[in-house]
Amino acid sequence: MAGAGVVLVAGNGNIELAKEISDYLDTPLIRAEISKFSDGETRVQLLENVRGSDAYVIQSTCPPASDTVMELLIIVDALKRASARRINAVIPYYAYGRQDQKVADSDLRSSIPAKLFADLLSAAGIHRMITVDVHAGQIQGFFDIPVDNLTARFNLIREIKLMHLRNLVVVSPDSAGMKRAGKMAESLNVPLAYSDCFSSDGDGGIVVGDVAGKACVIFDDLVITGTRLTRTAALLKQHGAIMVIGCVVHFLQNEESLKKISHGEVDRLIVTNTVPIDPLKFREITSKEERIKLGLGDSDSEKRTLSKDDDEEDSSMRRSEELQIMPHAPIVREESNYMMRARSKSTETREPLIVTHVTVAALLGESIRRTHNEEKVSTLFDDHF
Repeated sequence: MAGAGVVLVAGNGNIELAKEISDYLDTPLIRAEISKFSDGETRVQLLENVRGSDAYVIQSTCPPASDTVMELLIIVDALKRASARRINAVIPYYAYGRQDQKVADSDLRSSIPAKLFADLLSAAGIHRMITVDVHAGQIQGFFDIPVDNLTARFNLIREIKLMHLRNLVVVSPDSAGMKRAGKMAESLNVPLAYSDCFSSDGDGGIVVGDVAGKACVIFDDLVITGTRLTRTAALLKQHGAIMVIGCVVHFLQNEESLKKISHGEVDRLIVTNTVPIDPLKFREITSKEERIKLGLGDSDSEKRTLSKDDDEEDSSMRRSEELQIMPHAPIVREESNYMMRARSKSTETREPLIVTHVTVAALLGESIRRTHNEEKVSTLFDDHF
C-alpha cells in the first residue's frame, strides 16, 4: 500500500545528516519542495503521498534557529494535513536548550523558550521527539509526548579509544558539566578533573585534579563561541597538561569559534555532525590571517540494510510494515579527518590541529528503525552500540 510505511522528510537544517540516515535505513527521503517567498516566509509542499505513514522529520534546529524551527513546524503541519498516521520529530540539535529556566532575579520577566519550543512542537502535531544530548535534561519534562534523548558520548569515546593514549584524564570545563564528564570518565575508566576559568588567557582559574603530564579530554555538549573551550585548554596547559583534546557533541561552527580554536591550545578536536560542519570553512576563515594546509582524509562507511517484507500472498507470515535489520550487520562508522596548520604572528609554527568529524547517523537511524518497529531503544544508551 503506497505511503503506508516509513516516510523520511528532511528539512534544510542538516541535509547531509538526513542523507546519511536515509542511506543507513536504505529508505529514500521523500520529495518535498521547501522554499521561501520574497518576504522570507517559508513554504513547504510534499510531493509524494504520505497518507497513513509513519513519518520522521529530520531537522537540526541550528542557526539561524528562528528559520530552522519555523521550517520544522511547517513541515510537521504539512504532514498532519496530508494525513500522516504518526509524526516524529528527529532533532539532532535542540535549539533554545540553554534557555530552560529563569536563573536570576533579573530574569523574572523573561521567557523560557525551551518550554515554548516544546509547546509549539506538540501543538504542531508531533507524536514523539528524538534528539541527541539535549542541553538540559529537564527539557524532556516540557513535553507531554515521548522523548528519546540519545547520547553521542559513546561515538566520541570510541574515537578517543582509537588514539590509544596513556595517562588520560577527562576534564569538565565547568561545574554544570561534571555529571556529563563523569559519565565519560567512567566509561573510559580514567580520572575526572574539573576546571573553571576566570580570564581569557587562562591565567585566572582553578583546576581540581591532577592534569600534569596528562592527555586531557575536555568534554562539552555545546560550543558556540569557543571561549570556554580555548580558555580551559590554556589553563590546562599552564598546569602541565601535555595534550588537550576537545570533545564536543554540538559544534556550532562560526567565524569566532574557528579563529579562537585555530589560535588556541587545543591539539585535537572531535565533533559530531548533529550540526553541519564545513571543513573548508576552517581554511576560509583562518586564511585571512594564517597560512593553512588542509587535507581531507578518506571516509569509510558500512550500511545496515533496512527493508519491508512485501509478500502479499502470505500475510500470516509477514510482520506488517516492519523494518527489518540484517542479522550481524556491522555498525556504521563514518568519519572525516582533516588537518590544519596555522602560523601565528606571535608564536612559532604550531603542531597541526587535527579535527575529527564523527557521524551520528547510525545512532539516529537505529532509533528510527526501533521506534517504527516498536522495539526498545534502551540499548542505544549502552557503550556497545
